[in-house]
Amino acid sequence: MPTAVCESDQAVDSGLAWVEALGYRQPRQIPGIGICAVQPFLFTGGLVIGIEQFGHKGRYCYASLTEAITAIETWSGQGDPPGAWIKFKSSRGERLGPGCS
Repeated sequence: MPTAVCESDQAVDSGLAWVEALGYRQPRQIPGIGICAVQPFLFTGGLVIGIEQFGHKGRYCYASLTEAITAIETWSGQGDPPGAWIKFKSSRGERLGPGCS
């Protein structure tokens, strides 16, 4: 006989499923940064930081989705994320990264 599951239990079990429902991949909570995830673009990938229900704080642009995934998997939240990110974009402006040549 199936066991009933309360919606609040599903929310706890799914954790960051709401972030994935917005189209992001590999969401994770990074200390000092907030909820972060990878966002695929047509030819590139982005590491999006500070994701909230109605927006985000910024985005690191990478040349490929694979590079963005590697960055989110290894970033401790200290400084900028690892790898050759090309540009950081936020409402406060933009800056070029080590991958910009």
